[in-house]
Amino acid sequence: ALKQYSQAVAPLQKLVDKKPDDAFGRYELGCALVKSGQWDAALPHFEAAVTQLSGSSMMHFYLALVYQRNSIGDKAEAEFRNAVRLDPDNFAANLLLGRLLLMQRHANSALPYFLKAARLRPDSIDAHHFLSETYASLGQPAKSRIELAESERLRSQGGSRLGTGREERP
Repeated sequence: ALKQYSQAVAPLQKLVDKKPDDAFGRYELGCALVKSGQWDAALPHFEAAVTQLSGSSMMHFYLALVYQRNSIGDKAEAEFRNAVRLDPDNFAANLLLGRLLLMQRHANSALPYFLKAARLRPDSIDAHHFLSETYASLGQPAKSRIELAESERLRSQGGSRLGTGREERP
């Protein structure tokens, strides 16, 4: 809670040593390691958390992030897909799965994920920016310009890259 992640690692490691089947302990340790820049060390903890809580979109999402950061693209894609399958309204999983697919030059495959992300958070600068890139890759310049203009409009109004979730809106 105090954001002193490197100081949290040792006590969380003790917890995991005592209770290796505690998925949330593994998750918390993985998060503390990530926030401390220890992405490689976080990997086995997120893998264990996913094994223990395979029905959790959140666990799959965080494992996907670690895979992506560690350049394990095929596993990252599979875990982002698992997160979206378990929770189709997971904004971040839709956005990052689309981004991964776009980076792999699969614009057709990326498009539905960006469209979903933009529907979930229409005020997300990134969702519209990535839609613009996707439409440009697909040879649809008019749609690309519309999305780029929306992204710039949101940016000029001080919007957020990720937008505001429905539950956060007044």
